[in-house]
Amino acid sequence: MSRTSDRYISWPEGKDRIKVGLDDLPKWSQWPARLLGVAPWETPSRTIEKIDQEYDKDKYARCLDYFTGAERQITPEKVKQFEFGLDLDHKICISIGDELYEITLKEARLIYYDMMLNAMHTELEKCKTVIELGAGYGFNLWWMQQKYENRYFWGGEYSKNAVELASHLYRDNPWIKVVYFNF
Repeated sequence: MSRTSDRYISWPEGKDRIKVGLDDLPKWSQWPARLLGVAPWETPSRTIEKIDQEYDKDKYARCLDYFTGAERQITPEKVKQFEFGLDLDHKICISIGDELYEITLKEARLIYYDMMLNAMHTELEKCKTVIELGAGYGFNLWWMQQKYENRYFWGGEYSKNAVELASHLYRDNPWIKVVYFNF
């Protein structure tokens, strides 16, 4: 682990850190050009209709179709891989502290979830129930439940397709439940 900004980051064992220079960041993301005003970009209006279309009718409907169309039992991890639409070995650019690195999507996800669990560890140790609002199909809850057993993980989610997907994914897991919730 390396210490960065009072957070502990798990770096995959045996992996060299491939640094990315700041000048190379536009190769990895459209955001530098957007932030500098050299590429057109407008903030979309976040109406309930837009949210419904983007999440319920598109993103989570596709994930639910993937799950229901599978010939074998699909895990939350497989749904997450489908959701990303990228191979786990796909290279991406991340920032840790003031540095940029090229790593695989798999490594980035492991670092992300380690950071999340490390940030919440003290509170997770003390509680019996964890609640996430805007939980999607409950992937974060499932991830935490793998590390913190004998706790209830409840999610609230606006997308009815995500709630239905969660009902299938965790039908045999009494510790995880995702229900419809509208902020």
